[in-house]
Amino acid sequence: AGFRLTTATVLKSGMIALDVALQNSTSGNRLPVAIVPSAGLPLEEQLGTIHSSVNPWGIYLNITEPEVLRPTLRLLSKLYAQNLLWNPVWISMAVSFGSFETLGYMQGEEFLEAINTIFPYVTIAPSWPREVLTAGYTEPLIKDMLTLCKDLWQQVSFQLEAAPLTRSWLATTKLLESSPSYTVTVQHSYSEGSEWDGLPALRSIRTHTQMGVYYKIPRQFRNALIANVLTS
Repeated sequence: AGFRLTTATVLKSGMIALDVALQNSTSGNRLPVAIVPSAGLPLEEQLGTIHSSVNPWGIYLNITEPEVLRPTLRLLSKLYAQNLLWNPVWISMAVSFGSFETLGYMQGEEFLEAINTIFPYVTIAPSWPREVLTAGYTEPLIKDMLTLCKDLWQQVSFQLEAAPLTRSWLATTKLLESSPSYTVTVQHSYSEGSEWDGLPALRSIRTHTQMGVYYKIPRQFRNALIANVLTS
């Protein structure tokens, strides 16, 4: 008999992060595919490769469009029922709610309802629409996200972008203080600027706490992160 890896076990070994979209298949159905780092490889095939690997990786699925969520959750549910999904799975998606109500994004309640109805055995990793982050992570944004997630029984990891975090980060400490099952994931990419644009926020978070903070950062940025943040 196999065993299911815990999130804590996997985070020590790393996670495979995939951006998920829908693509037409030869049968005419639209199926979830991984568009980053792969170019349109069926998600089911990717998950099968991960399952057969000896490495205890976690799986981080970034849902790129609202219509992608439910087909992805149905696939996870199918694989789980077939005992082909042992790895912890994180579902990340930008959602719309309260002070961060934004056109074009799925309502936060709908996001959570879909997860709890179709496949609830995930770490829920919500984020804010980029359009609302011009002033950083302000008090209303944090308060409403906590309201949205207050009744969840799953682990929750709030997704924070380093560049807007640099503009305003202090309110985000409430995310970690509100529940022992809450963590934050700080991410930075080339689309948000150079490695130096995100360092002030990374350093501020690191100074405040080293517990419950994960980093989702491209390989090219990691040396700067280690030299300027993790060892400081």
